[in-house]
Amino acid sequence: MDFDIETGKDSFWVTLWNWSKQDMGRQDIVGKKITFALREILSCKEEYVNLEIPVSWTQVQTEPEVTLFRIRGGSAPNAVRGDSENPIPSYRILKPGEPDASLSVEGIELTGMGYIDGLLHIQTMVPGLLETDNHCELYLVDKDGNKRYSDYTLNAFGNTEETKDTDYQDSIFDVSLQELENYTLCGDFTITGVYVKGNWSVMFPFGEE
Repeated sequence: MDFDIETGKDSFWVTLWNWSKQDMGRQDIVGKKITFALREILSCKEEYVNLEIPVSWTQVQTEPEVTLFRIRGGSAPNAVRGDSENPIPSYRILKPGEPDASLSVEGIELTGMGYIDGLLHIQTMVPGLLETDNHCELYLVDKDGNKRYSDYTLNAFGNTEETKDTDYQDSIFDVSLQELENYTLCGDFTITGVYVKGNWSVMFPFGEE
């Protein structure tokens, strides 16, 4: 994608793969028409790499409140399944708290730290995920600069009408409370600056090479 300021136009490079009729039963598209459609654009992304988050480990709760949120994705085991009225799988994650001022990245909030089943959960929140795609990866850094990435992650949408597009991510570390004093919390963050919604399309013939 390339934006020309003078003309106010965007250019897109689109690559199409064509299979033979014998390959997986796909039909030849030579001589037919192709429609390229675009509904939304996320642009002006900013990245923050190796950003230190000066949290105090004394804030980590050993018996935090937990809640069930519907699954969006993740790698952690032991998902709690919904019942027959709500068949979407749910996860036990930290109950979101007030944003911590230690994280200064606009568009992502730090909303909790605590132990669930002996594993450290550090929770971040992204409001309006479907219109931002803001995301981050948290890790622990020791005094020698070595990074310790999370063992698991859990992503879930909010469970109310107001938070249904809010993404909660629990980054989960198999590290004891006593070990935490050897680490600093850091992360890599990607923030989207501009969201444009529209309905554009263009049709063109697909000919021989």
